[in-house]
Amino acid sequence: MTGLILGDLHAGATLGLSTPEYWSEPESEIGRAQRALTRWFCETVEALGPVDFVVLNGDAIEGRNVKAGGSGLLTIDRLEQCKIAAHYIKKIIYKNLYIVKGSKYHVGKEESWEKAVELLRLVGI
Repeated sequence: MTGLILGDLHAGATLGLSTPEYWSEPESEIGRAQRALTRWFCETVEALGPVDFVVLNGDAIEGRNVKAGGSGLLTIDRLEQCKIAAHYIKKIIYKNLYIVKGSKYHVGKEESWEKAVELLRLVGI
């Protein structure tokens, strides 16, 4: 049995996993880091191939970053952050997905944003 355990994607953060529409300019240090992180993730998942299970072990999204007033975010919209996380989870070929709730600071005290990540992945968004 093979598996992949991921944690702390922090989708929506400037230096978390992000999709191209959120990337900084390619010549900037942040832009190069964003592209390198994405390239590493995609190449690693492709090289790994199909797995029996994936564990998404907390903090799939960055959240609102209230303590820092939202600084360091690409988008404050947590649903959009969930779409980014789902985009990368869909790149993995697996039989079962297990999502562990992240910290309340990142994924919310009142909501369960992990459920949104899973639903968005299922409907192909």
